[in-house]
Amino acid sequence: MLQSRLAKFSAADEDLLFRSVVVVGVIATAVLLKPFDGFPDRTILLALSLVFAYLLTTFIIQRLSKDTGNLALALKSLGQVDALLLGGFVVYIEFDAFSSAVFFGLLQYRALTNGGMARWRRDNLAFIAGLLVCYALLRPSLEISYTPYASTLALLMVAAYLCIFGYVSFLKNAGLRRMIAQMEQEQIRLKMLNYQFSKYLSPNLKEKIEQDREVKLSTQRKRLVVFFSDIVGFSEIADRMDD
Repeated sequence: MLQSRLAKFSAADEDLLFRSVVVVGVIATAVLLKPFDGFPDRTILLALSLVFAYLLTTFIIQRLSKDTGNLALALKSLGQVDALLLGGFVVYIEFDAFSSAVFFGLLQYRALTNGGMARWRRDNLAFIAGLLVCYALLRPSLEISYTPYASTLALLMVAAYLCIFGYVSFLKNAGLRRMIAQMEQEQIRLKMLNYQFSKYLSPNLKEKIEQDREVKLSTQRKRLVVFFSDIVGFSEIADRMDD
């Protein structure tokens, strides 16, 4: 059941998978790097905001699931929002070296595998914009730090995402190979049918059928002349030739 569900992963499903992993990773990393300090606390507000944003985007994607055009536009826009927020989050954790690199690398992988260089440029511009805006608001120190626990958590998050995404890609490729094999079998069947038709139909009629053109079959009454002939003494001649 799970395998068949993963094999049918759509672009919207992949988007939700990415956002789920990022939301969990961001909240967990923020908790490790910025422990709670009473309420209202920035980390608590960040976690609540991310959960709300995740639920909202999930609702939007589900509502647009049958509207292909608007869904593609929504996914593109949400991808830029994700990049913008990740840029801000890197500033919030004060440029923790490994965690920042992991989130940035995950963003690059996501952009390149789902939109090529065009999406890569858009998402990175959004990431830089989020980074600059949050830096102007928070004014963190520019000292690059390293926290082992947060780094390990970020690495596990990326590993989980890559494993799931890799398995989904494998299932999709397997399904594609099955479709190609079925198409090849269908081509063989059509060639056999074409050969059978060619034995009973005129070339002109067969060509019209192959081109899916309208074929009108009609009958006509015509005067025919049938001529029967025989060779005198043919049987005796044939017997002598056999001898």
